[in-house]
Amino acid sequence: MPLIPPELSLYAGWGLIALSFVTSAITAVLSIGGGLTMLAALAAVAPAAAIIPVHGAVQFGSNVSRVLLLRRSVSWPTAAVFSVGSVAGVAIGGLLVVQLPADTLRIILGAFIIYSMWGPTRLQLPTTGAATLLAGGVVTSFLSMFVGAAGPFLASVLAPRMHDRVAYVATHGMCVLVQHGLKVIVFGVLGFVFWPWLPMLVMMLVAGFAGTWVGTRILHRLPETTFRWILKTILTLVAVYLLVTATGLFA
Repeated sequence: MPLIPPELSLYAGWGLIALSFVTSAITAVLSIGGGLTMLAALAAVAPAAAIIPVHGAVQFGSNVSRVLLLRRSVSWPTAAVFSVGSVAGVAIGGLLVVQLPADTLRIILGAFIIYSMWGPTRLQLPTTGAATLLAGGVVTSFLSMFVGAAGPFLASVLAPRMHDRVAYVATHGMCVLVQHGLKVIVFGVLGFVFWPWLPMLVMMLVAGFAGTWVGTRILHRLPETTFRWILKTILTLVAVYLLVTATGLFA
């Protein structure tokens, strides 16, 4: 079996393996950004039908390493409630995955992130309680079936309720791990064949583990206030990117 699947050029395949290191390091530091970068790269070089399933498999592996390295900081009750919602969200998304326009969902996701970061405090969603987490699991996992990287939505739900950067990154990783694991299962059931991609995915997971290790070392040294400022800035830029991509504003 060839290392690089026949749908990709040799340069594209090795480029994705190298990018897995970089994006995993980014995600280990900020919890977001890496998944969207990988999604954009896959969209540029992979067949359309493979983008979301392969992205889900890569992100699953990347978050396994994040959770292993930060397991002592995971808020397991938070992750458990989110996971219950994720099961429902992925199930609904699997039924509708070919029926809803992805650009519409990108607009909804981008608008929600900008509002949650900059909207009036009195109108924001509650940040405590199991209901918010449960709803976040449903909505985030549903969106992820279409747009691939819905981690920024989860970040906007988790960030206000978790005040320790390491616990936040670790818990975010556990929630996204569950989400992408469920996606891989559903896309497999829907007929996507992962086997030709397996050798390259293994290489990407190894590179991703190395990137996560480097990223977690940076995370432990990053001041809390700096982390919060960077997180809010990156979330806003991601939201703008989603809106511009969905509307074709500069196409």
